[in-house]
Amino acid sequence: MVVESSRPQTVLVIVAQGTYTNWEQLTQVPGLARKLATALDGNGYRLRLPELLEGGTVAGVRDALGPFLKELSEHDRLMLYWIGHGSGSGIHYLVVKDSPKPADAWMAIPTRDLGILIAQSKVEKVLVVLDTCFSSGGAEGFARDIYEVLNTKTDLPGQIRFAGVLPSVNALEKAQEGVFCRALEKVLTDPSVPSRRWTDQDEQIGFSNLGVALLEVLGHEFGEGWQPPRPFTLGFDDRFLPNPRYRGPQPAMDVETRRMHVPEALALAAGGVEAGVIGSYFKGRTRVLSELVHWLREGSGVLILTGPPGSGKSAVLGRLATLCNPAHRQISEGGGDAGATHESTLPVVAIDAALHAKGLAVGECARRIAEQAGIEPPAGVSFDTARFLDSVRELGRPPTVLVDALDEAVHPLEVGEVLLRLSTEAGGRVLVGTRRSPDGRPLQEGVDRHSRLRFVFGKQARIVDLDDEPDTAADIAAYVTARLKDDPRSRHRDDAEAIERVAQGVAERAQGVFLYARVVSRTLQEAAVLDARNLPVGPLEAFADDLNTRFKDTKEVVVGLLTALAWGEGGGLSRWAWPRVATALSTAGESYDEAQVASVLDHAGFHILEAAESGQTVYRLAHQSFTELYRRQSADVVGVQQAITKALTEKPLDGAVPARDRNNA
Repeated sequence: MVVESSRPQTVLVIVAQGTYTNWEQLTQVPGLARKLATALDGNGYRLRLPELLEGGTVAGVRDALGPFLKELSEHDRLMLYWIGHGSGSGIHYLVVKDSPKPADAWMAIPTRDLGILIAQSKVEKVLVVLDTCFSSGGAEGFARDIYEVLNTKTDLPGQIRFAGVLPSVNALEKAQEGVFCRALEKVLTDPSVPSRRWTDQDEQIGFSNLGVALLEVLGHEFGEGWQPPRPFTLGFDDRFLPNPRYRGPQPAMDVETRRMHVPEALALAAGGVEAGVIGSYFKGRTRVLSELVHWLREGSGVLILTGPPGSGKSAVLGRLATLCNPAHRQISEGGGDAGATHESTLPVVAIDAALHAKGLAVGECARRIAEQAGIEPPAGVSFDTARFLDSVRELGRPPTVLVDALDEAVHPLEVGEVLLRLSTEAGGRVLVGTRRSPDGRPLQEGVDRHSRLRFVFGKQARIVDLDDEPDTAADIAAYVTARLKDDPRSRHRDDAEAIERVAQGVAERAQGVFLYARVVSRTLQEAAVLDARNLPVGPLEAFADDLNTRFKDTKEVVVGLLTALAWGEGGGLSRWAWPRVATALSTAGESYDEAQVASVLDHAGFHILEAAESGQTVYRLAHQSFTELYRRQSADVVGVQQAITKALTEKPLDGAVPARDRNNA
């Protein structure tokens, strides 16, 4: 039975023919097919015709597939995976239980017939995987018949039809039992596959990206001399396959840290704020965390956490959010987080909504607060503050809201005004992380350092400034020690004396800026000798020094791609948009590609945040200071924006511009 829904449904059908009357038995096929079905069903896919996991006779398979395909709606998407014997050098046949040997059109299923059945259905998008001997030969005829049928039909309103046919071997090769099925399951379920161009934050996977990842896994399996199969595609918008690992957006985290396989519960515990330096690498800040914890228990109104750029505001707030999450407590109690010190004093789930405001307008900030706090989200194009506050009052209790990076919002003062009214008019408690000047206006010399914050939030707001932390130097030294002693990437883990010496040197040079210590400690991890005598001055110099030291031969490529990220809006640049923006902004006429993006993620991921936006992975620089550094290097801001717009709206050779990506430039 087909799912009745107006929303797109991805139907999964697996025909696994392992038993035969006249052909060699394929004993591994049924078990592998069931394992693949288990991995996908319920994770974006809905398994249908489960009886075909055991294959069937020619009549049984035809009687099941024919009516089923006819019932698919124009909203449905289909993944059809056929695994078993295939036969035929001219006409390719899918061999079933009672097929004779050699197969014929009466007692086997011509692959082209299956293509015609799919083309005649209403299904909008389809992936057909043919895991049989000589399957590329069948895929060619399959694709040709789909093309001929679709050319005689008019798409239904709103449809963008796509058909992809993915064979397991070339037209002259026999398939090795189970190899392709295992590779497909690995690519879809194992995030460590190097060639995957998607992450757990991508809601959908593109057909072409799936194919690239499969080719690499199969290439390693078969070695040199292997002749890959040739897929066929028809139509546009191949990004429709559900990602079975998608669990919704995760907090932004630098690529290196995320790839270290941080426990999922700990990564998710930070909620909507930046995860920052999580786990045992977070050191100190005991006084300020205790103050924030006390405010969560007994405080009211607005509390502002501020400090100079790079002082660690996001790290503190990210830490606080994780400590407020029960999932994090479970990890801490199990010994997974040596830095946890405040769990016993924190109320469970003390924060109703947490978000990072970078690139968000006031209406989007309110919508995200509403979704997390169980409030009716704002409706309409224009944001109505009064209606939003009415919805907050209807909640029946005052919510606690955490908003980090207020100064990076689209209109910080408008967001600040709504947050203040959320507190004064709806009784909410608001914890805000921001620079001392939320709108970026320079503070005049001799003026109170918090005057701009008082202007936005009033005299009653409580302000905690990280510049006033007496133990910052000791905390920075402890942090550097942990990065050099405990991080598996460090070459100096066994040199305790040198680590202690250089950690003190970094703490003295940092002048209270954690960002400086973060960058310098990463450079020192790969340094030949630990030496604190020639440390850079300031976080921006440390950033430049790290690029010069660790990327001598590839620095130009790294800088070109990092510059592109600096000009991304919203949550960042998608992987599709990133190389196009870098190419458009290159003053030397360089052309960037996917391979260079992958290399930068592999080797410079420490300076890149991976986040989620609109169901896809996006990337941006790890700190706003780096973004400002690169943006200052261009005097023609209008020209830069025009070049980016042109690069992202021109139709590329590989198809139409994905609509979502147009918002990520």
